[in-house]
Amino acid sequence: MRSKHVSVTGKVKFFNETKGYLFGAVGIGLQLPSSALVQSEQGLPWDVVADASIDGGHYVPLVGRRADGLHVISWGAIQLMTEDFLAQYCDEALAYVSQECLLDQKSPEGFAYDDLISDLAALA
Repeated sequence: MRSKHVSVTGKVKFFNETKGYLFGAVGIGLQLPSSALVQSEQGLPWDVVADASIDGGHYVPLVGRRADGLHVISWGAIQLMTEDFLAQYCDEALAYVSQECLLDQKSPEGFAYDDLISDLAALA
């Protein structure tokens, strides 16, 4: 069995959909408010609720963006999140670059590995 590893990780100053598309995987660190737990239990998107207290930190991988919002994985399930929630509670974002998904040293989207590494360094 071949071992799997991430070639490079980099902390990015802010997150947007371009980084998610460019790097293929973006992890988001959140200061999760108590309201998010209630919203998850009710099947609602995470959205900003005034005066919600912070329960603690939470790391989620961003897996997509659609018309209904940002899609993250939290507690083993897809969770929707609004742009406002991301802007309010995101305190860090990490982008990943792995050589395992490359074909001819290019990402599935056609970006050259060396360019991705340079882009990641520029975003740090």
